[in-house]
Amino acid sequence: MQLLKTLLPLALPALLAVACHKDEADDIIHDPALQSGSWRIIGSSGGIGGFPFTAYAGKPFYLQFNAGNGYTFSTDTSQLCGTWEVKDTLQVALLITKTSATDYPQRSVISMRHDTLTLTGYDYTDAQTAYYVHSSHQAQPCPQ
Repeated sequence: MQLLKTLLPLALPALLAVACHKDEADDIIHDPALQSGSWRIIGSSGGIGGFPFTAYAGKPFYLQFNAGNGYTFSTDTSQLCGTWEVKDTLQVALLITKTSATDYPQRSVISMRHDTLTLTGYDYTDAQTAYYVHSSHQAQPCPQ
């Protein structure tokens, strides 16, 4: 018991530092590389069935974050243009996208671990998480 009383004051600051450490991935979301990069989908998980990671086997599609706040969703044969922004909340960073195809903004929790960008629907309790890796794909410029 005496040993515990002696070690607790020494260990408590270290435990608090680890528990309160801000994840470095949060800072990456605001990195200029994201803000002008292209990302290719590699798979998804979750959804209403709670499915494990499933590799994407369809026609490749890309998300491209252009300089400023331009946003392009594209395949090799089509594209949809819009705007994007990242807003921080107390718990998560939200990617907010708006295109001419929707009447309302789409909100997704955005995070990045190592070289994988993840987007999870924010407004749905059974949302899927989509996983993307950096790509050299360049979509055609969107009309201004």
